[in-house]
Amino acid sequence: MAKVTIPVVIKNGRICIDEEHSPIIKLQNGHADLVVEEYLINNSEQYDALTRGREELFFNRGTCLYFAIRYGYGDDGAVKILEKYEGHKKPVNGIYKVPVVLLEDLKIIYTGFEKSRLEKCKCKLPYLDNEEVDSLNSAYTRLSMVLEPRRKSYGGSVFLKCYYNDVDNSLIQLEEKRRNFGKEIFEKPGTEL
Repeated sequence: MAKVTIPVVIKNGRICIDEEHSPIIKLQNGHADLVVEEYLINNSEQYDALTRGREELFFNRGTCLYFAIRYGYGDDGAVKILEKYEGHKKPVNGIYKVPVVLLEDLKIIYTGFEKSRLEKCKCKLPYLDNEEVDSLNSAYTRLSMVLEPRRKSYGGSVFLKCYYNDVDNSLIQLEEKRRNFGKEIFEKPGTEL
């Protein structure tokens, strides 16, 4: 999609389209990038989070995460592996939740809200005879190769394909945790850019 540049004036923390403080034009709901000169950000903690980024603990060592593995892409060998661990339970919506155990703390490095990545973290794959791999990405690729051999390509975004149990034992996508990670800096009462 084409982007439109809208010149604005920032006065008393409000974004306006002219010096007369006319409100910004009405836009549809959606996401956009706000690009400002760095000197306009007067909170050093926010400035650091947006520009330098930081490393945070995402999940502790020993945490069990789950990958969504689609049932229809497996061959007989994959079905035998899944049945060994899942019994003869039917997959929920055609998807099995296949566990991965973190052997090290899993850290996330993020800059601002969007540019984040996971550090490498050794993982154990219980469904593959406790095979160990060097990262969560490697875990998903390996599980996909063995349990989804009919896929055209293996792997994908671990943020979209990996889940964790929340306090209610509901499965939550890593993407949701990533999206909300770090926002506490910008949601402190009385904290403004």
